[in-house]
Amino acid sequence: MVLSFKSILSNQSKGWLASWNASNHLCSWARVSCSRRHPDRVVSLLLNSGNLSVRISPFLGILSFLRELDLGGNLLVGEIPQELGRLSRLVSLNLVGTSRN
Repeated sequence: MVLSFKSILSNQSKGWLASWNASNHLCSWARVSCSRRHPDRVVSLLLNSGNLSVRISPFLGILSFLRELDLGGNLLVGEIPQELGRLSRLVSLNLVGTSRN
């Protein structure tokens, strides 16, 4: 799922995105943190200040353990998907940055 999100990023030249691949476990990817209790569950995505041009993927809504999502400092395109409303554990959401419709 997070690889699906990577595929829609328009600026994939960031060095940290190189770690986002199928040969590495997602919990070892840069800017991704997983739960200690549930090691395969993503709890944090810190993609801030990446100067990425991105449409927020509705697939992020299936990360049921996600507590922190930081997309600040990026060019956000489109609307916030309603699927993010399913993230019942989310306590920190940062979308501050440049945006355009």
